Amino acid sequence: MVFFGVWVATFAWAFTTEDSVTGEISDAAAVVIIVVFLFGAPLYQWLMIGRWGQTLGKMALGIRVVRSEDADRVSFGRALGRALSFWVLGLFGLPLLLAYLWPLWDKRNQTLYDKMASTIVVRDR
Repeated sequence: MVFFGVWVATFAWAFTTEDSVTGEISDAAAVVIIVVFLFGAPLYQWLMIGRWGQTLGKMALGIRVVRSEDADRVSFGRALGRALSFWVLGLFGLPLLLAYLWPLWDKRNQTLYDKMASTIVVRDR
């Protein structure tokens, strides 16, 4: 939801740069929209999980991302790997769907991108 709010705010700002004659947004605004769309969610995931082990949604649900080996705090490097693996899987569509379904048959309930980053989501409360 946080990222959705940022995305809506970016679009709202971009349309304020609209040329009154052509009705097109500026080139700079178009670049910002593309950057936010492609890199906003991975950046949010990386920073939140790297710093707190949780996004705001995970905080609300009382869950946390930890290392799968020892349930210790996730480093910024591992959080970056998790965010990038999610992003790469998302580029292809079907693998991301498979990643979301993976916990249904995995004994540790890990997603495919959790397996790629050696992380696991656990209850925090």
